[in-house]
Amino acid sequence: MEPPSAPSRGATLEWLSQNWGASLARALEAMTGESPVLEWSPDPATSASTGGEPILWWEQEFDLVAEPSLWIGLAERTWMLVGGRALRAAGVEEVQAAEARSTALEIVSQAFSAMAQALGDRLERAVNAAGGREAPGAAPEAALRRASLRFHDTEAAPLLVAFSPRLAGALETPAAPSTAVAAAAAAPAASERQMQAFKTLDLLRDVELPVSVSFGRTRMPLEDVLKLTAGSVIELDRSISEPVSLIVNDTVVALGEVVVIEGNYGLRIQQIMSRESLLRSSGVA
Repeated sequence: MEPPSAPSRGATLEWLSQNWGASLARALEAMTGESPVLEWSPDPATSASTGGEPILWWEQEFDLVAEPSLWIGLAERTWMLVGGRALRAAGVEEVQAAEARSTALEIVSQAFSAMAQALGDRLERAVNAAGGREAPGAAPEAALRRASLRFHDTEAAPLLVAFSPRLAGALETPAAPSTAVAAAAAAPAASERQMQAFKTLDLLRDVELPVSVSFGRTRMPLEDVLKLTAGSVIELDRSISEPVSLIVNDTVVALGEVVVIEGNYGLRIQQIMSRESLLRSSGVA
């Protein structure tokens, strides 16, 4: 089989770029309630395309190929913007850098899941996103593109996206669209399915869930429980220096420290749990 022609590869990369951008924008909209704008640069991109700012790289595997095949690089001001916007939408007023960073990576993870669905729609088969992790950078052979992200009241923040040749090649099969016209026709169907998924999340925004804070736990024989009286002290399994758990609907979603707000106890969020941790604590993974 002859290798794909340049126009075919260019159309595939354009399809990947547009669908990745749509996936990220919808993940951001679901987390922030706002519709950001993602603009692709026509100029060739390099790892220095963010103006020399440090870049937080994340690499993602899809089960189409047995290696990382898509990378996103976020400049510090980009992940601060993304994570901070989402946290403030959730009611967090004072956003710490570590919180913004972990929240931005969680949003990226959600976008990769939506991207996997778009890939599956194009190939008419199930595609899963797995094996995501932080990375030192994109693979040297990956096709690198530059984009800028902005909300209605912010300046554009830079980001880089890279696609591996093997991912592009996996889409350029006889069963998959290989021309710009076919790729453009496939994108709306994938975007529609992603939009429906995020609309489902919107329906749940007003659902009230029980929220509690756990200082720790312990186990006691029934005999000792029966001996409890006023003034008894129970030692818990958490030291005074450890953060306490924020529990939403029986799932630990964050860790923080106890504070006092106008005579009432409160919780200052220090860490948002990762997607994997949430799945493990909920019993799904």
